[in-house]
Amino acid sequence: MPGPVPTVYQPRGTVLYDAVFLGGRREAQGAGGRKVLVLITDGVDQGSRLHIEDALRAAQKADAVVYSIDYSDPGAYGGRGFGLGMGGAGESALQRMSEPTGGQVFRVDPQAPARRGVP
Repeated sequence: MPGPVPTVYQPRGTVLYDAVFLGGRREAQGAGGRKVLVLITDGVDQGSRLHIEDALRAAQKADAVVYSIDYSDPGAYGGRGFGLGMGGAGESALQRMSEPTGGQVFRVDPQAPARRGVP
């Protein structure tokens, strides 16, 4: 049986829900107390075998707070963006995983100039 991580022989795209599920399960096996899962993604799942509810349940069982950094680059989608991230389907999924765990979603604007140092 193939493993949970896509390979060149079994590509599945972004398996976000599977990754959160596995992160939650792994953390549940570790030390007690609160944990944090940090996601840096556009929030669009393309190929997970599990559902968003499975991912959320695993994070909650692990007592993990999910913080999501929503980085959506419309250029990565042929300039069209398809409504992903930035208020689209990706951001909605990130909110569904972050908010019930006590976390939140931070949106990155790829058009904003990079800042160096601390203001």
